[in-house]
Amino acid sequence: MSYKPTRFLSLLGVAGLTLLAAGCSNDEVAFSFDGVQPSSLQRAKSCNDLETLLKTDAKVRMNRFIDLQIASIRYYEENRGFGWGDDVAMGDSSGTGGPAEDGGTGGASNGGPSHSETNNQVEGVDEADIVKTDGEHIYMLHGATLTVLRSWPIAEMSTLGSVGIEGQPIEMFVEGTKAVVYSYVDSSQVLAQAGKSRPSGGAGAGASDACYDCYWQPVTKVTVIDIASMDTPQVLAEHFIEGGYVSARKIGTKIQTVVSGGATDVFQLYPDFYAWDGDEDSDDLVDAYEELRARNIVAIDEATLDDLLPDRFAAGAAGLEDATVSCEDVYVPTSGTTEFGVTQIHSLDLDNLGGPAVGTIVYGATHTIYQNHDNLVLAEQSWSQHAMIGPVWDIGDEPVSLVGTHLHVFALTEGDGRPAYRASATVPGALDDQFSLDEDNGVVRVATTEQIASNDSWGDTSNDLFTLSFDGRTLTPLGEVRNLAPGEQIYSTRYVGNRAYVVTFRQVDPLFVIDLADPASPVVVGSLKIPGFSEYMHPLGDGTHLFTIGVDGDWDGGTSGVALQIFDVSNPTQPTLAHKLPLSDDNDWAWTEALYNHKALTFYEDKLAFPVEGYGAGPHSGLAIFRVDPVEGITELGRIDHTPYFQPNQYDYCYYGYGVRRGVFIEDHVVSVSEAAVIASPLSDLTTSSAIVTLPSVDQSCTYYGEGI
Repeated sequence: MSYKPTRFLSLLGVAGLTLLAAGCSNDEVAFSFDGVQPSSLQRAKSCNDLETLLKTDAKVRMNRFIDLQIASIRYYEENRGFGWGDDVAMGDSSGTGGPAEDGGTGGASNGGPSHSETNNQVEGVDEADIVKTDGEHIYMLHGATLTVLRSWPIAEMSTLGSVGIEGQPIEMFVEGTKAVVYSYVDSSQVLAQAGKSRPSGGAGAGASDACYDCYWQPVTKVTVIDIASMDTPQVLAEHFIEGGYVSARKIGTKIQTVVSGGATDVFQLYPDFYAWDGDEDSDDLVDAYEELRARNIVAIDEATLDDLLPDRFAAGAAGLEDATVSCEDVYVPTSGTTEFGVTQIHSLDLDNLGGPAVGTIVYGATHTIYQNHDNLVLAEQSWSQHAMIGPVWDIGDEPVSLVGTHLHVFALTEGDGRPAYRASATVPGALDDQFSLDEDNGVVRVATTEQIASNDSWGDTSNDLFTLSFDGRTLTPLGEVRNLAPGEQIYSTRYVGNRAYVVTFRQVDPLFVIDLADPASPVVVGSLKIPGFSEYMHPLGDGTHLFTIGVDGDWDGGTSGVALQIFDVSNPTQPTLAHKLPLSDDNDWAWTEALYNHKALTFYEDKLAFPVEGYGAGPHSGLAIFRVDPVEGITELGRIDHTPYFQPNQYDYCYYGYGVRRGVFIEDHVVSVSEAAVIASPLSDLTTSSAIVTLPSVDQSCTYYGEGI
């Protein structure tokens, strides 16, 4: 038997991500997460200052991780015996992967035909997606291309042309005659073009070339294309950012793109287990970790600033040029308080593509962002020494919260568009998604689910809502609602004006109405319990009703198919379920991307469209169209079937297949978009088609650039 590079944490079970050990000797930082905690980012004063900050942070992170591994070894030695069975879990060594307004009801014309827009969280703040329309055109990511269709007049719908995109496209924006496309590209090729080499494994000389925990990251490419003429599209700019794409927002011509990834290549987290023959005991393994610790210290001390910073390049006349931001635009948190990783904010102004690269780096891995017209908020998972399932740590008899989230607010300034750091705080718990966050008139509002534990109890949950205000560089607590629905977790949140709507779930779906009119005294004013749960909530009309999409269920906690609902919240003290429509399917099973991706829902006036898939008698896919009215309820108008345009063996294109991905509305038509076809149907008769454009087959051999590169 031979040892494999295994995370001990996988054996113990981890609530959250890579975590801290108690008893660390270097700059001990312990969070209790009893409530909102002070947090801050330190802006580097110079490159020398930055190097010192990053090396200190790297040593703290590394020491804590190794201390945790050693503590885990000793725990298993004392409680379960040392030795590895066939059930050893293989682990990933990486740390991760205004009022909310109706941002996508459509009706925009800009002088052209009326059309729907992307279902954005905040009105006027566009979110990148895979399909866009301006009424006269439909822009779509099709395989490894950006494809543009003429869509007006509808009867003349046709393909105008395509432009190849390097790598695997993710999302895009369109602004006027410019398109911005995000894609994952091969980091090895990018480094070769830039004249840099891949790290050999970290931890200095003698480290294994087969480095399984070097945190080598994918590269996110930002391509700006002039699409004024699809006969001769021109690439205007290309930027390459180390890390995985998180999300992007656009206000007019100004774009903020957030990329998050690792930047710990200079040290190694695990000994070279493959050199072992399997006869070693726990002392041997502890010795190996201590030897690794010593080598890591040397490697960190010898690292250059270039080794410590993530890569960033821009295409120039002579090839790829270094575009690393200035040292003074790098922010570092208190050492060892965040997950492994680093966040890059890439600021782009489509009206000033020839200007210098503008960006901001924040150490710590970002998993969620929120942006309105004034502020960008990064949510970074904290690193907590207590978040361990099992009695490895003595955390005391009183319950404590295991996980926290750092919130870093950046103001969106004028000029070069560079975000300016404003304030931070740490809140207990973790966010469900971007709708858990909101900022309105200087008040940040956030809903979280806590993981609660004591020496005698593990795995409990609770839910909170916090309001925070700006006080210098600190977000200070204003008010809170704590211990909401103990034992459950948040499945969806929506802020509408001075109210927050929160849905939790374990066996039934409580919808809570929270009054935020006085931010210092938020209060639950009403609630409603129904079976199932809602994954997304959308305000209707003047905010007196909420449309939701989620999963149907029974009173015993069982779940079934997709359900659409409308809640009457005109009386916040007594919310009621006004209408409900279970999503039927001829094959008794239906699924939709809209359950986890709000951009798959397209709202337009009183219409709604989203893709529906099923696998009963074989794979089938279509676009379902509904009329949604607070008084009349939810009426399905019909479905546009795309099944005839793909074969079952084609139903595997990069996770999604040839199924319908989006629907857009243009005047009195709805257009369904899949990898195989684009079909325009009149709303007056969805059984007919005004135009059909079939699309060429896409390459089925997808390369996932985040794996092994």
